[in-house]
Amino acid sequence: MRSTLAPLILAVFLGAAPTARAGTELGPLPAGGTSHSSAGPSAELIGFLLFDPALIADRVPAGVRLRTLAEKAHGWPRLTAYLDEHPERRAWAWSFYEIIGIRAARYDGVPAKFDAGRGGMAVWYPELVRTDDSESRPLGVHNLALGSWVSDENLASMMRARGFPAHDARVTFITDAKLASGTLATAGLTIRGECGLEGRPFVPWWGKDKHSYETMWTPVGEGDTFEIVTWAGHRSRRCVDAAWRVTGTDPFAVLFNDPARGDPNFLPTEFAFGYQLESALYERHPNLYAQVAARLSADPALAEALGKPTPQMASMSWLLGDWDVVAAVQAPGQADTPEHGTSRVTSALDGTLFEQRDSYPSGTQDLCFLSYSPAAGTWSTVALDSTGNAIVLRGRATATGLVFEGDVMIVGVDTHLRQTITRDGNDAYTVVNDERAADGSWRRLDIYRYTRITQR
Repeated sequence: MRSTLAPLILAVFLGAAPTARAGTELGPLPAGGTSHSSAGPSAELIGFLLFDPALIADRVPAGVRLRTLAEKAHGWPRLTAYLDEHPERRAWAWSFYEIIGIRAARYDGVPAKFDAGRGGMAVWYPELVRTDDSESRPLGVHNLALGSWVSDENLASMMRARGFPAHDARVTFITDAKLASGTLATAGLTIRGECGLEGRPFVPWWGKDKHSYETMWTPVGEGDTFEIVTWAGHRSRRCVDAAWRVTGTDPFAVLFNDPARGDPNFLPTEFAFGYQLESALYERHPNLYAQVAARLSADPALAEALGKPTPQMASMSWLLGDWDVVAAVQAPGQADTPEHGTSRVTSALDGTLFEQRDSYPSGTQDLCFLSYSPAAGTWSTVALDSTGNAIVLRGRATATGLVFEGDVMIVGVDTHLRQTITRDGNDAYTVVNDERAADGSWRRLDIYRYTRITQR
């Protein structure tokens, strides 16, 4: 009698609408990825390896550590019973490995040559626990990408150049209504797995969330990156009479074949199919431009606002115009002799900046700039003068003007300065500079009184 499962399997690999869905959709990925991929529909054989981590401990990057079986056993009676029988393995690590047939995949727009599902990838991923949560982008379960092989030599080279821990290998994957089999062959490692398929498709318990994520951390020596993967659409069938054969000198083969250091028999092999993946690769310590790009990608409104006059700048437009200045400086010989000068404030850089030029009969000239940053949410002032001083301060708005504070150097002398701009109606304002004394108190340095010059 003709099997009713054969058309279903064929429909999966041709991308037809499935009868059961795992999850509902691919989740959004954090902004700032340096490389992007998509893959599917895909099918896979999944095995599990419990192992002594001593052989690969030096491959774990900073900020994460291997999850122990003792930690994994919380709320899992089966693993708890296993550790009761093997207490010496409580500090062992948990991992899974897969041979994956991928019908189509693209990395940064470059199509993979995976032989329409008969080629693809193989992976070995030990589970991790984060020890440093300062990085906010990683999502979902955390794994170490200790083994990542693709059956496209050119693609593997391109992926490594972008920061993926990918290596070339010969990967084959074959499935029909009754059998799934896969092989990996690369230097130092050969893996062959197969199992019989029974029953109708079902959604696995781990594939029912609306959005599912995993973060794959790159091992030490292969890059300072991590990859976030979102997946959906997994279906499974019963995988019976599974058999794995592993040979070679790779750490995976050593641990798989040595009962004293690894156990591949704790869980049965699983088979899943019909799913889609999307991923993005991220630098763990991105440079300035990458950080800026990520910020703007995550905040389109901010990206749109940059380079345009802000409402904050408009609120200070009363500064624009010509002013008479009286400067009272608290310096020896000057306290009783205020100096008169003139000031002109103009709009610059399409209204995103105010430029102020002050000049005095003594020959002193000041050039100042005032701006508001919608990205930082702060005001900035930059003051240059003809004696070589360059003062840069950040500040905030007050009910009557602006106040700035920061460490500065004036004529080679370091100090901590506070500058307060206070509006007095439409035609007058003051600028007061105070320095912080050793006891934390403030003492006056100078005060500038501005009065608008009205045109007659």
